This record gives sequence, C-alpha cells and structure tokens, in this order.
Amino acid sequence: MNNDLAGLLKTYRQLMTEGYEIVLATLIEAKGSTYRRAGARMLITPLQGSYGLIGGGCFEDDLLEEAATVLRTGQPAVLFYDLRETEDAVWGLGLGCNGAVRIFLQKLSPKDSAQPMNCIARALSKGEQSVIATVINSGHPGVTSGTTWELTEANIHGNPLPSGLPEKLIEVARSIQESTSSVLHTHVIENVNIEVFYAPVIPPNHLVIAGAGADAMPLARLAKLLGWTVTVTDDRPSLAQTHRFPEADRVLPLPPEHLLMELEGHTITAAVIMSHNFNKDEAYLRQLSATSVSYIGLLGPRERGDKLIAASGETIKKIYSRIYSPVGLDIGAELPEEIAMSILAEIQAALKDRDGQPLSKKSGPIHERCHA
Repeated sequence: MNNDLAGLLKTYRQLMTEGYEIVLATLIEAKGSTYRRAGARMLITPLQGSYGLIGGGCFEDDLLEEAATVLRTGQPAVLFYDLRETEDAVWGLGLGCNGAVRIFLQKLSPKDSAQPMNCIARALSKGEQSVIATVINSGHPGVTSGTTWELTEANIHGNPLPSGLPEKLIEVARSIQESTSSVLHTHVIENVNIEVFYAPVIPPNHLVIAGAGADAMPLARLAKLLGWTVTVTDDRPSLAQTHRFPEADRVLPLPPEHLLMELEGHTITAAVIMSHNFNKDEAYLRQLSATSVSYIGLLGPRERGDKLIAASGETIKKIYSRIYSPVGLDIGAELPEEIAMSILAEIQAALKDRDGQPLSKKSGPIHERCHA
C-alpha cells in the first residue's frame, strides 16, 4: 500500500511545478471485495486526468467529475460507491467488484504545509514510520474537514504534540503505527463527533544487492519499479558503475567489510547475495548477520548455500530463519529477468508472511476481511 507513495509524490511535485490544480482522492473505507484497500490514494487533475489507482476503473470517470466540483468550490467531499452484486446493475458497470468504498476528495494547495502530500513528503524524507491523520467530517468549530496532522514517532509518544491536535487522537495513532493498517475512527470531542482517517506512512522497502553482475541488473530494475529503495554493492569498480544500474539509489564500489559502515543509519529490509564468489558471499553474509534485515537470499544451489551458512559460524544462528537458500520461488525461472521476478516475489511473500501459493488454490478471501 505504501510502496506507491514515492512515485505518487514525484508526480505530485511535477504537476505542482507545471501549475496544475490537483485533487487528492483517498480511499478511507472499504467493505467486501475491492480493488484497493483503505489508504490507497490517487491524484486527479481535470486537465491531465488521474494518477494512481483506487478502483481499477470501477468509478474513476465519476471521480473526475466530482473532483472538478471540489476544485471549483474548494470544499472537500466524501463519496460512497456500492458495487456489491445488484448495485453493479444499477451503475451499469458489470465489473463484479462486489464491494463498497468511501472516498475523500480534497483540493491540494502547495503553500499549505499541512496538506497530506506535503506531510507525506516530510515523513518519507525522514526515513521513519509516521501516521497521517486527516479530518473527514467535523461538527467541531475548531477542527475543520481536511485538517491534517503528521504524527512522527516522537509526536505519538507525546514529545511534543502537534499544534491544535486533540489528545484523543494520539492513542489511535499509536495503535495504527503498531498495526500498520489504515482506519477510519470517530471521536467525540466536547460532545461533538469528529471523523478522522488514520494512515501509516511507511518508508519503502530497502533492498541491498550484494554483487553487481549482469544478473543483478534486472533485479535492481524490477525492485525500483516496485518503488523500493535499491542499493547495489560490489568490490569490482568495473561492475559497480552507476551507468549499469541507473535505477539504483546507491551504487557502492567497496569491499564487503565496509558495507555496514557505508549504510550506517539506513534500515535494510531485504538483501540478496549474488557476487558469485564464495569468500565474498561469506563476508556479505557475516556483515548482514549484524543487522535486523528481514530477508537474506542466497543465489546458487542449496549445497552451496549450506556451505556458506556453515562457513559463517555461530553468528549466523541468530538469523538462520531469515535466510532463504536457494533464493526465489519455483516458477521455472531461467533468464535473469525471470530469476529477478522469482526473487522479488519471494521477498514480497516473506515480508507479508505469505506462502506464495497460487490465489486459485487459496481458500477464503485473498485479502483480510473488511468490516461490513
């Protein structure tokens, strides 16, 4: 849900630079089977169309019309689309979404530092998880619809509270930070209802690719397509070249022993060790064992991976459950691009605690059930 934020933010900045008026559409509630879940966002400009997806085409055309009204009046709007079963026939869509959604539309002002996209920009720049709280409906004279607060780790623990933020919101924000799920919550403040949408802003996954051979190039390219932060490292300067990895955020030509020093202060989500040199791969594995990385993939046959793990000694025992060898899902991959897809699919499954089975074999809903 949060990996598309960086791309959406880049588009927002470009549109603002070009002088377009923009409406932010945020999916604040989903019931039943829907294309996206709560927290999905889309930018709308009547002249340029829309950027991002929240409905898979189910109601985007109508959103464009409603967004024009929001731009004209400057007033936020809450829309409800019910596409469950017979409602499809009413809309004449026949898309079978079999769900219902509420969407919040608000006009974005580049000068308003507290509007959601500017809050998201600050949160992502800090590299730490934050919570964005936006007022959807309010009968309170001191809190208007569209008011947004960016709640950092320090704010959530009360050091200090953002200006104008009711203290009741902190408890919910703290629970959102822990669960990483978006939620719509109604507060009662001075006997008045205030409906607030809370959404976590989670920094993109950070993938470290240890080895800059030709097979690492499609892995970096596809990971960046997912919106991940990508670091490529290799001690061979001829391979660790930015022109070979133009999508990567960092290309580090340094020995394995210097990797953690160079990445100090950066959280590593996943790593793939693929230098094709046993001693270097062992050195990378030792370095990564000192981090909180959630996934370490070892390229190569199982026997080689077992030898690597054995050679790395006692330090590897504490991260053994996070090592995946051989790396990747069994999809019959042979070409470098296919192998990259296999690896990234396994990383995604591991980070989401899924087993990577075909959805057609899965019993029950493919998403967690939403409250009806």
